[in-house]
Amino acid sequence: MMKASLIFVISAFLMLQSTSWGADCGVRLDPGSVRVEWTAFKTMQKLAVKGAFTEVDFLGELQDSKGLSTFLSQLEAEIRVKSEDLIRTGNPGRDLTLFQHFFKDFKKGALIHGAISAVKAGDREGGFVLMLSMNGRKRSVPMRYTWSKEGIFEATGNLDVLDFGLSKALADLHQTCEVLHRGPDGVSKTWPGVELRLGARILEDCR
Repeated sequence: MMKASLIFVISAFLMLQSTSWGADCGVRLDPGSVRVEWTAFKTMQKLAVKGAFTEVDFLGELQDSKGLSTFLSQLEAEIRVKSEDLIRTGNPGRDLTLFQHFFKDFKKGALIHGAISAVKAGDREGGFVLMLSMNGRKRSVPMRYTWSKEGIFEATGNLDVLDFGLSKALADLHQTCEVLHRGPDGVSKTWPGVELRLGARILEDCR
């Protein structure tokens, strides 16, 4: 009797293993949760100026049956900065300045295209390369990400706008904001380096 009970317990344990821990899980993106945020810097003391884009257009499917790594590898998105309404810094005047004296200096319109490649996935963290195109140039931006069990995905990286041929746009912005970008040392500075943060809810769909 005890031997039969032991066999039943072992069988139940193995069944639990196969139906939960060994489940085949896909993923799906909640498009309403997507955030594309950036931090730029002014003054020699590198005072942070945070902002975000309010609209992101995705290309392709927003789910994948094979898991996070495969999903990220086929993900593409575009941002078209057609007006100051697409920029959000918490200061409407600054939004307008950024549009008129930075994004309007892009060649053939301010179109930003991003695609993910070279995904190196761990259990709940990893990295990938963001192939970023803007102003007619494409550059790779290394990113690191974390993905919580609750589905919160966060990725961070750094880029230099000069790598995208935007020296004229940066100079225009600096000239317009020269007084506002002057620190306590009397030096006005607009930095070309930008921190990029991507966020979204990517949920597991397990069978």
